[in-house]
Amino acid sequence: MEKNDGIQFLRGVLILIIMFFHYIYRFGEIYSIKTINFPTLSTWGRIGVGAFFIISGFLMVPQKKNQNFSILKYILKKVLRFLPSYILAITIIYIAVSIFTLPGREVTFFDYLLNIPLINGFIGVEYVDGAHWYLTYLVLFYLIVGIYIKFFYNKKLYFVILIIVKDLFYIFSYKYAFFSIFYNFLGQNYLELIFLGILLKDLLNSKMSLRFDFFCLIFCFLHYFYFSGKTCALSYLLFFVLFMFLFINKKEMKSNIFCRFGDISFILYLIHQNLGYIIILKLCSIYGSYSLWYVLIAFIIIICITIFIYEIFEKRIQLEIKKLVDCL
Repeated sequence: MEKNDGIQFLRGVLILIIMFFHYIYRFGEIYSIKTINFPTLSTWGRIGVGAFFIISGFLMVPQKKNQNFSILKYILKKVLRFLPSYILAITIIYIAVSIFTLPGREVTFFDYLLNIPLINGFIGVEYVDGAHWYLTYLVLFYLIVGIYIKFFYNKKLYFVILIIVKDLFYIFSYKYAFFSIFYNFLGQNYLELIFLGILLKDLLNSKMSLRFDFFCLIFCFLHYFYFSGKTCALSYLLFFVLFMFLFINKKEMKSNIFCRFGDISFILYLIHQNLGYIIILKLCSIYGSYSLWYVLIAFIIIICITIFIYEIFEKRIQLEIKKLVDCL
């Protein structure tokens, strides 16, 4: 599928927002170091990842259903596209953390091995990098959306029922903790963001079927607002949805710097957190108190590493993966 410049632009903006959140707010929270805080910064992580889930939902469902559609092949194709870069990223992070140390973020070699097949998030094993929890949910959503495409294509009631069932599991988990497993397996409150992305795609392609789909759209917004408890987070999610409308069909944006960040956004997301923490923590220990200059230095180093991986590894491996995927 050809990359959409509008989506790449949005991805570029979002990854920068997530990096600022991790390097300023989350870093200070983990290591009890006073950073430079400002209003709404604490919600930037939720905003960025939430908008990424919306984009993922937007891209998950094909325009037309293949009559020979296979759920297993669908999941394999999706996972194979990011698996090589993911394995390279966790290997680099594991080695870096082992050499330079990162208090509270180290994992064993056995944990690292369990991270490779993406099963660690399902069995309670520590992530090599905590930011990779996003991939656990992404794989879950590939399964959920795969079932939708196979058996319920264009029947949005499927998602409404799933969300209601998920909410019941959440309510029951207060009394019976076991139900939290099912709540997590259905994607927590990120499920409605995937659904929202699917609805937005139908709306933009003029495929939205009258009242019920619009009801679903409003249902997703109100549901996320109620359960997230973050008025600011919802406001930003609304902003990014509007942003998607503005930029989704824009052409000739490839020279835009945010589109360039969008191109490398996935690898940047994979490697930015722990490697950035190592850099900032070492600078703090050498030069004293926290400074935004350390954030800038971490940004530059991580972006340079990302560009190197993207140009030397990602572009080449993606060509091979495309050949493999086309054979499935």
